[in-house]
Amino acid sequence: MFSLNSSIKYQNFLLLSWTVKGCGEIINVLSVYEPQKVVDKRALWARILSAMHSLDGFWVVLGDIDVVRCAEERKNSKYKLRCARDLNDFIHESSETKSRSKFGPTSSLCEYPLKGSRYTFMVNSVKGKKTSKIDRVFFCHEFQNKWSDASLCRLPHRFSDHNPLLLLVADLNYGPKPFRFFNSWFEKPNFEMVVAQALESPVFEGPTNLVLMAQALVLEDRDLDEDEEWIRMQCKKDLEVLEQNKAKDEGRN
Repeated sequence: MFSLNSSIKYQNFLLLSWTVKGCGEIINVLSVYEPQKVVDKRALWARILSAMHSLDGFWVVLGDIDVVRCAEERKNSKYKLRCARDLNDFIHESSETKSRSKFGPTSSLCEYPLKGSRYTFMVNSVKGKKTSKIDRVFFCHEFQNKWSDASLCRLPHRFSDHNPLLLLVADLNYGPKPFRFFNSWFEKPNFEMVVAQALESPVFEGPTNLVLMAQALVLEDRDLDEDEEWIRMQCKKDLEVLEQNKAKDEGRN
């Protein structure tokens, strides 16, 4: 699907420039693993802006950004205003980057709404489950105009604290699954009470990975109770056993 034009390896990022076969469009994909120190973060944003100045084509910047853009993107963890301001300034300054692209000045980077969850990272702490949106995918407006049906989805995680993100350039969302509702249900005894209890007390059933994904959604709004936490830990153990058995069957160490 792609033909590699060039690659640039630098501390904390890898830049690959591709040509899409069939349409000839150039896409520059820059994969980031952000450093911890504030001064190093700022230096990284400056290097990325310099890279965007040097290459033609569409831009996609993605990876473990390790920074949120607003306080609402963190739960049970410290919000660093300075780092958020630096990230937002980088996004704004990207619109002022002059490139040799046929598009002229590069437009400001933007994000697709994240489907499946508000957060991409979860880890245990003394304060409970720490969740945040630190894994991100930015793209230029021209990318969005070219692939207007593209979407960004959060996939279930297995052993990592981070959730994989999937950027699709085809519209595969067929809407919510149909649900048949019968008017006669309104006449059932305690109908409203049953519906209210079902909404307040979600039941986790089904495959282990789906149970973990459902619990991750609940964690966005509240901490798990003792029973739910036990189910979560048991599901993780089951997945570890399955992975170990799979490794044995495939002859992996």
